[in-house]
Amino acid sequence: MNVGLDGSVLVRLLTGRPEQQAALAASRLRKELAAGRRVVVTDLALAETWYALTALGPNSYGVEPAVALQALRALVESRSISLEPASGAPDALKAKGGSAGFVDRLLVARHNALALSTLTLDHRQAKLPGAELLR
Repeated sequence: MNVGLDGSVLVRLLTGRPEQQAALAASRLRKELAAGRRVVVTDLALAETWYALTALGPNSYGVEPAVALQALRALVESRSISLEPASGAPDALKAKGGSAGFVDRLLVARHNALALSTLTLDHRQAKLPGAELLR
C-alpha cells in the first residue's frame, strides 16, 4: 500500500531532530521507496510542517520562514515524494505575491488547480495570481 507522510515525519526528515525519530523516518522512507511504493505529501502536511518549523514556542523549531520555504521547495523538487495531484504545492512554493503567507499561497494554488478564483479580504493574499480582493 502507498503511504502518506504527515508533518511530524516531514519535520524530522528536514531537521534531523530528534535524531532517533529522524533516523526512523528516513529509514522508513527509504524502505517505502525501495519497495516501489508511492510516498505522498499533501498540501495539508506541508502546511503542518511549515507551522512546526516556523512557529515560536517550546515545541517548535524556530526556523526562519525563508529557510523553511527553501527546505520545503527542496523536498518537493527531490522527486522522492509525490504531491497530492491537485495540491498546487509546487506553485505555492514558487508563487510571487509580496508578503503573502505560505498557507495563503497553498490555498490560492489549490483553488487555481481546481479552476477557482480566490476571494479574500487579505491585501497580501490578493496580490497572488488567481486571488481577488473583496472591496
